[in-house]
Amino acid sequence: MARCKFCGKKLDDAGYCTNEKCPESIRAKIMQAAAQEETTATETTTHTKEA
Repeated sequence: MARCKFCGKKLDDAGYCTNEKCPESIRAKIMQAAAQEETTATETTTHTKEA
């Protein structure tokens, strides 16, 4: 199992740090939220165009 470059904690299955206070973990959460928001926006746009 791989370890975080910043704090040394183990990474989860997706490759993100499991330490809540680690800057890498915080960055990963922000990136996941942005990706989720982008996916939701794309799905909404796709459904709107089909209608």
